[in-house]
Amino acid sequence: MKQSLLLVILLSAIIFTGCQTKIVQQWRKNAYLRDYSEFVTKVEQEYQAFQPEDWNEVDMKFQEFSNQKYAQYEHILTQQERSETHQLRGKYKGIKAKYFSNQALEKLQNAVDQGAGFVKELLE
Repeated sequence: MKQSLLLVILLSAIIFTGCQTKIVQQWRKNAYLRDYSEFVTKVEQEYQAFQPEDWNEVDMKFQEFSNQKYAQYEHILTQQERSETHQLRGKYKGIKAKYFSNQALEKLQNAVDQGAGFVKELLE
């Protein structure tokens, strides 16, 4: 009788621990998805105020979300959640490309302005 009771208690503890682990994993996965989305939204709202060197820190955070944390939760992500993470990855890369494209256009405009000033001075 004591052995049966001990066995029931032991099995109950194992089942409870297993359920608790799954609940914790789901909670952490949901926190990861929320934090990743908030990160990309924040970058989208603030990227125009960034300096080129700011991207080093932002890229490190992005790599953490898109590589390390993604690998940690990939096995429990639904297809919809995987799709969301891929969309966030693409959105981030688009924001970064837009920033550096704007920087390049600004430099090109400065070069054109300098060239115009040079030509104007030559013609006077």
